[in-house]
Amino acid sequence: MEAYKQIHLQQGSNDWLLWRRIHITATDSAKILNKNPWSSPLECYNEKIEGKETFITAAMQKGMDLEPIARDCLIATLGINLEPKVFESVKYPWMGASLDAISNDNKTLYEIKCVGEKTMQKALNGDISDMYIIQCNKQMLVMDLKKMYLFYYFNEFLHHIIEIERDDNLIKRIIKAETKFWKENILKQTPPEKYGDDYERIENEKANELAAQWLHFDEKEKEAKSQKENVVKQLAKYTKDHDCIFPIAKIRHKITERKGAVDWSRVCSTWNITEENLEPFRKDSSTYSRFSEL
Repeated sequence: MEAYKQIHLQQGSNDWLLWRRIHITATDSAKILNKNPWSSPLECYNEKIEGKETFITAAMQKGMDLEPIARDCLIATLGINLEPKVFESVKYPWMGASLDAISNDNKTLYEIKCVGEKTMQKALNGDISDMYIIQCNKQMLVMDLKKMYLFYYFNEFLHHIIEIERDDNLIKRIIKAETKFWKENILKQTPPEKYGDDYERIENEKANELAAQWLHFDEKEKEAKSQKENVVKQLAKYTKDHDCIFPIAKIRHKITERKGAVDWSRVCSTWNITEENLEPFRKDSSTYSRFSEL
């Protein structure tokens, strides 16, 4: 028995959009795992239950427009037929995958990414977004595959293929998180907490009084910063990009030149330096504490 079944829908059609609302697809997985910096489990819930539409940026629209062209390029490069298809899992029927390019026998799978210059350069250096890794593993989960491929497309002359191997530990996390999301949030129509389960809740009254004080001073700091920046703009007509002093106020103004940061991605590309080559020179990792307003 196959682990999946094909759903005969045209991608982009109204029926396909309705199908996506009642399935957790591969593009939803990073949201549910809190690994999508532009979305969240709550956003995903609102898309499914409330029918909230994802805002399509110019870059996203360009990617969608280029996808058929990129698929034709991929087919020409590989010499095999690839088609967009829609599938759902047999074991987890609420899990779905709307695939960009899969072979006739459903064994060879490519996820197409039509990207800008910066992301293309990262791909050439082997730097793959966590979101893409999660998306690919969700597709491999639905299709019961051990590997698949990412096809990065910039134009007909610049494109790149990266093999993605199945990560069983990540797939276990996907199954656990999505099962909970489906049963506890979607079926019960109960929205998830905005900030998910990654944050410990501190209910202590004294601690929250201190946190409120931090918020008060943070607001004051932002106000003072804005006022200070306004004064600097007014002073510019006196300083005129010169070193000078204000003897009465006892303030010094000095122009300091700062060199630009080295673009290490270009350095690595020019000299064929890999991430593995850089590791012996990497400093120890560090952590820092940062508060922000909810």
